Amino acid sequence: MEGEKYLCPSCGMPIEAHALNLKTRRGYCAWCDKNVIFPKKNSTASPSAVHALNEAYRFFLEKNFESAQNCAETVVSMTPNNVAALYIIAYYKA
Repeated sequence: MEGEKYLCPSCGMPIEAHALNLKTRRGYCAWCDKNVIFPKKNSTASPSAVHALNEAYRFFLEKNFESAQNCAETVVSMTPNNVAALYIIAYYKA
């Protein structure tokens, strides 16, 4: 969880590091004055997502589109708004 960025689900502003409890995944948003709980899927960064995106990119360049799509779907499951992964998925489905 360290080094990752968490956004308040209510207002969308970043939760500051000092307002996060890394063990319980709880945080406090000073912007909207709410206590929030972050499940692991709310993380915006993950070493696994970075690795999967690199693999998707490599497969895409090698024209192995099915493997690229599988890796891209893994990325989207961890970081839903990843434009590169969404592009690879859309390209495969076209």
